[in-house]
Amino acid sequence: MELFITFLVVLFFIGVVYAIDAIPSGLKKASKIKEQKDKIRKKSNELNEFDKNIERLKKLGELYKDGIITKEEFEEKRNKFNL
Repeated sequence: MELFITFLVVLFFIGVVYAIDAIPSGLKKASKIKEQKDKIRKKSNELNEFDKNIERLKKLGELYKDGIITKEEFEEKRNKFNL
C-alpha cells in the first residue's frame, strides 16, 4: 500500500513538472497565434481600405467626366490615394 501511495505521489510530481514545463511553450504558441491573427486583421484592413479607395477613385473619375471638377483637381486628388 505504501509503495502504491509513493508511486502516486511520484506520478503527481512528474505531472506537475510536466505542466510547469509546458506553460512556456503554450505561451509561445498563443503568442504566435496572436501575431498571425494580427497579420490577418491588418491585411484585411488594408484590402478594405484599398477597396474604399477604388470606389472613391471611380467617383472622382465620374466627377471629372461629368465636368464637375477640372483635370488638375482630378489629378491632385487622385495622387492622394494609397493604391
